[in-house]
Amino acid sequence: MSLGDGQVRWKRPLLTPKSGDAGDEVRDQILTLLDAGGGTVLVGVGADRKAAVRTVALRASDGEVRWEYDGEGSAAWAYRLAGDTVLGSSGNTEGPPWDDESEGEAVLALDARTGKRKWDLSDRYDTSHLQAATPGRAVLVTRGGSGSGSDALSRVVVVDTRTGRELQELDSKFRTCRSDGTSLIGCIDTGDGSLTTLRTTAPGGTNGEGAKDGKDGGGGGGGGGGKEKVKLAAAEAERKPVDGGDGASYSLDAVHKDRLYVSGGKGIGEKGYRHAAADRAGNVLRDELPGEAVAFTSRHTAFLTRPPRQDTATEARDLAMHRTATGDHEPPGPRKERGPDVPPVRHGDRSLWSVGAGRDGLPAGLPKGARDSGLGTLQRVDLVGGVLTYAGELREDDDTYRLVVAEPGTGEERWHRDTGKDLGEGLRLAGNLAVRSHVVGGELVVEYRKKGPGEEGVAGLSLRDGKLKWKIRLSDGDSEYAELRGISGRTVITTLTTYPDSGPGPDRVRTRAHDTRTGRELWDAEGLEAQGVTGKLVVADRAADGRSKVGPEGEGAGSVVGVGVRDGRRKWSYEPQEAGAQARSVSERAVVAGLGADGADGSVVLAPDSGRRLTRTLTPLLGCDGGEHVRGKTTLVVCTAGRTVGVPANRFPVTVEIPAAGRKATLRSLPGLAGLDGYGATGRWMVAATSRNDKEVFHAYDAHGRRLGKALPGRLHAADGRYAVFTRGDIGLEPLGPGSGFEVRELTGRG
Repeated sequence: MSLGDGQVRWKRPLLTPKSGDAGDEVRDQILTLLDAGGGTVLVGVGADRKAAVRTVALRASDGEVRWEYDGEGSAAWAYRLAGDTVLGSSGNTEGPPWDDESEGEAVLALDARTGKRKWDLSDRYDTSHLQAATPGRAVLVTRGGSGSGSDALSRVVVVDTRTGRELQELDSKFRTCRSDGTSLIGCIDTGDGSLTTLRTTAPGGTNGEGAKDGKDGGGGGGGGGGKEKVKLAAAEAERKPVDGGDGASYSLDAVHKDRLYVSGGKGIGEKGYRHAAADRAGNVLRDELPGEAVAFTSRHTAFLTRPPRQDTATEARDLAMHRTATGDHEPPGPRKERGPDVPPVRHGDRSLWSVGAGRDGLPAGLPKGARDSGLGTLQRVDLVGGVLTYAGELREDDDTYRLVVAEPGTGEERWHRDTGKDLGEGLRLAGNLAVRSHVVGGELVVEYRKKGPGEEGVAGLSLRDGKLKWKIRLSDGDSEYAELRGISGRTVITTLTTYPDSGPGPDRVRTRAHDTRTGRELWDAEGLEAQGVTGKLVVADRAADGRSKVGPEGEGAGSVVGVGVRDGRRKWSYEPQEAGAQARSVSERAVVAGLGADGADGSVVLAPDSGRRLTRTLTPLLGCDGGEHVRGKTTLVVCTAGRTVGVPANRFPVTVEIPAAGRKATLRSLPGLAGLDGYGATGRWMVAATSRNDKEVFHAYDAHGRRLGKALPGRLHAADGRYAVFTRGDIGLEPLGPGSGFEVRELTGRG
C-alpha cells in the first residue's frame, strides 16, 4: 500500500481458508506482518496449533516471493530482524511457536537475503525464548542445557546474532526486555522496577559488529557490549525510590533513542501508577507521561491513554500523539490547526413540537408538553414532500402498525392509517413501515397487501387526505415477495423475490419499473436486485450467475450496475475480477460497495452517475448514511467500521467527502471517535451520541471529526432547509430502554 495516497499497489493471498470438522470454523489461523527492511517484507503465516507454519519474504515493490522457510519439518516462526539476520523459533512439539510457554522451543536464525538457516540453539538449551534483539546481539531466556547446572534453572543470556554464540549472562530477574531495534536493549525486573541496559553498537561500529564480545561485557559508557544495572529512581528527591515492598509491579513498554519507557504502580488507574521515561542510567527524565508509549517518529511519540471520563462501560483507551524531543532540543510548537469549514447546526431555542413512543408511555428527556403518539416503538421519521411522516407499532397492539402524516411546523395530524384497515378496494398497508417514505407528485407511495388472494403491490395515497389514488399489482403474495426500492419522477422501482418451491437453492430476484400515471410496466430485469435510485439511474446488485439474489439466502457477490430508470438499459458496471462486489449504500452522490462475497475484502466508493471509482479502502464499511445533494457544497457520507455488534468501543466512524464536482472522494478513518453511538450524516454534518452516566449527549462533527458547537437537543435525524428533526432512542429498532421520541425545531442555518 502506498503511504502517499493509501492505494493498494499489490495483494498476495498467503492463507488458504479451510473448513473445520462438522462445519466448525478453523481456529488459531494467523497472518502477521512481522517486519520490513532492505525492500523486503517478512510475513509469518500460521494455521492451527498442530499444522506447520512458515515465513515468507516478499519484495516490497511488487509482492513477488523472494524466499520461503517452512521449518524443514518442524513448526518454525521467524519474527525479528537483526541486521542481515532474521530471528525466530522452531522445534516446538507441544504448541505453536508463538506461544511463550511452549516446550522444546529453540531460537533460530535465518539469512535475511536468502532465507537459509544460519544456526539454531536446539542442541544447546532445552528451551530458549527470544526477548529482544539488535543487529549483532540478542537477549534470550533459556532453561536447561549448557551452563545451567540444573534442568529447572532458567538463565538470561546474550548471544551473537551472527553465530548464536553465548557472550554473557545477565541477572536472571531481568527476564523482560525491549529493544530500539538498532543499538540499545533494556531489561527490567518487573517486581521492583530495576533496569539493566546493553549498548550493542560501539561508536563508529556498524550493525552492532563494533560491540565487544566477552562474558562480562566491559562496563558502562558508550563501549560495545556494555552492561549497566541501575535503579529506576523517583523524579523528586523527597519521594522514595520504587521497590517491590508495596506490592507494586512494573513493565518496560518501549526503548527508543537512549530512552526507556516504564509503567508501574499498585494498579492501573490507581493513585501512584506511573508512566515514566528514564535514560540508560536509570535517571527519570519525565515522571508524568500521558500513558504507555507505543510508537515513535523523529518528532512525535504515540501514547495509549486512558480518557479522564469513560463514555462507555469498556476499558477502551485512546491513541494520543505528542510532539517530543530528546537531549537539549525543545520540541517544535504545534502547528495551528485549521478550523472546520462547516458551521454548527443552528436551530431555534425551543421545540416547535415533539412526540414520544414507548411500551410504558412517554420516555424521559422529551421537552415539556410532548405528545403521546400511542406507539410502543418508532420505526421511522421522515421529512419528505413538504410533510413529516412517522410510523411504528401501536402500544396496545404490537401486531398493528400506524402510519401518520403531519404538518412539519405544527405537528397537526393530516391523517393516519393502520395495518389491517381498508385503504380502499380491499387493500391493506403492508410490512412494518420501516421503509423510507417516498413521495411522487402529491402522493405517498406505500406497499400493500390485499386480503384474500394474497395480492401484493404498491399504491399512492394522497398527502392531503390519505385517499387511494392508484395501485400497481406486483405479485400473488404466495411464493413471491414485493418490495419498494425507490422513486424517480413518476417511475416507481420495485424488486420481486421468488422463493424455491422445495428443497435447497438460492432465492431468485428481479427488478421492475412502472409508470405511476398509467400503471404500465416499463421494464423487468431478472437477476437484478435494485438497492437504490439516484438521478436517472437505478443502482443494483447482479449475482455472478445472473439470476440469484445476492447475500443471505442467495449467491455470492457479482457486480454492481447502474441501469436507466425508464429503459432498464445498463449504463455502467463495476465488477472486480478477484472478489466481486455488492452495494452497501446508495445515495444521491455516492454508492458504497463491499468487496467479496461478504464484503470483508474492503470497500469502494463509486460515482452513481458513471460507476467510476472515487476511492477504495481495505476496511469493510457498514451502516453508511448521508450522501444527499447539497447545492454547490461538498457532500458527506458517514460509515461505520469495526465490529458492528457487541462492545461499542469496537466501532468507529469513517467519513467520505465528495466535492461538488464529484471527481474524487476523500476518505478518513476516525478511531478517535470510537465508542460513540449512532454514527450518521445529515447535510454536511456528521452526528453521533455519547453515553455518559446513562444519559445520551448528542453532537455534530465535521468530516475530520472536529466537534461543532454545543450539544444538540437530540440526534440530528433529518433536515429540509427549514425544519430539523432531532430524535432520541432507537428509531427503527426494538427499544431496549424506556422508549424513543423526536422533536422538531426551526433550522436557521444549513450545513
